[in-house]
Order: sequence, then C-alpha cells, then structure tokens
Amino acid sequence: MKKFKPSILIFILLLLFFIGSLMLFFQLFSLYNQTEDNTVSYTATVESVEFNQIGSNPRLLIHTQEYTNALMLHTSVEKQMDLETVSQLQKGDTITFRIEKRNAEEMNNADLMMIVSLKTDTSELLTLEQFNQYIEPATYPSKIASLVLSTTLLIGCAISLYSVKKGRK
Repeated sequence: MKKFKPSILIFILLLLFFIGSLMLFFQLFSLYNQTEDNTVSYTATVESVEFNQIGSNPRLLIHTQEYTNALMLHTSVEKQMDLETVSQLQKGDTITFRIEKRNAEEMNNADLMMIVSLKTDTSELLTLEQFNQYIEPATYPSKIASLVLSTTLLIGCAISLYSVKKGRK
C-alpha cells in the first residue's frame, strides 16, 4: 500500500485556491463595467434630495414617490462628480436612473439603492460611461491584491509540484 503524501494534498489545495483567485481577478474586471445590458432602467418622480454627512464624506440621497428605497451614488462617484447639479433636483422632477440587474429584486426591499446612471428630461447627470470612468480607480487596490494573491498561489503550486515530483524519484 502506498504511503499518503501530504505534498500532493498541498498541491491540490494550492491549485484550487489559485483557480479561485483567478476567477476573482477576472470578476473584478467585469464588476463595475456597467452597460445597458447588465443594468435596468427605472423612471420616478423626485420626492426630495438630501445631503447626509457620513464621516468626511457627504452622501447624497434621492427619495422618490414611486419607490421606498433612497437612491444613492457610489462614494467614488460622489467624490468626482459635481453633486451641486444633482442636489438641484426639485420635488416633482422626473428622473430616469439605472441600477445593476443583480440588484433589481431589491427595489422597494432595501433601504438604499446604488444607481449607476441618472438623467432628467433635460440633462444627463451621470452616464454609464462616466460611472465606469469614476469607479475604475476605486477597483485598483482589489485588482492588485487579487493579482498578488494569484501570483503567490501560482508560485506555491509550482514549488509544491516540484516537491511532489522530487518525492517520487
């Protein structure tokens, strides 16, 4: 009967973690790449617009007559966008906004809903292209960490594989 080799188990585990980290890495590239295909459009009437100060970041919340969710922008978008134009929305204004399809079931169920585009009858306040441009720098740390993790696991797999092959000789 052959003796169990822990180096084979270590190799298999490292390989599984490596594959998982690669999947995460590629998922990060599509996560904040919003298009009309992966978002849903809604139209609503503005009830109120409010600024809340959370720490050092101002948070803009848009309340509508049709939905119980308060609409909000991603913090990375708020930091780069001119919030003055959004804060000038008035009660009764009609807005069209987009949310991610994966969040569509949460409309009227969650307290807050992140929007990825916003426009009125007269102007585009936030386009999908602008959202993607504003959010891109916020994804860099996660992408770098995922790449470092994947590389480290790949090196671990190579060392472990070498150990397995060396042990068979």
